[in-house]
Amino acid sequence: MPAVDPNQYFDTKDLTKIDPGHKYLDAKAKLDSAEKAVTNLVSCLDQVVNALRKDPWSFSVSNVKVSFPTEAVMGGYSLNGDEWPSAQQIAETLAALHQARKEATSAWASLSPADRSNLPPPPGAD
Repeated sequence: MPAVDPNQYFDTKDLTKIDPGHKYLDAKAKLDSAEKAVTNLVSCLDQVVNALRKDPWSFSVSNVKVSFPTEAVMGGYSLNGDEWPSAQQIAETLAALHQARKEATSAWASLSPADRSNLPPPPGAD
């Protein structure tokens, strides 16, 4: 795939107008960012799941209104309850992913075949 020059998608007569190619690049960048946020979320969840599988007796949670025995607190993995994502945050992260894919797919559909041949498609396109 040839290198993409983002400047080729600007309307040089009126820089306030952005053509479909640039619109797609922006939408794809947002999708890439949303995918990274989900990857980070999964990594966070995986760490907790793996620690619980390995040794639940040495697992504790801090900054919550529950106490743990000393051996759990001193034993290994401690999850900071203040930094753990809430169900709302998980839902918002996933909703942002879906919205970003919808926007990228829509922008992809507006591209000409020539522009598509120079750009990576969004997941689920074509």
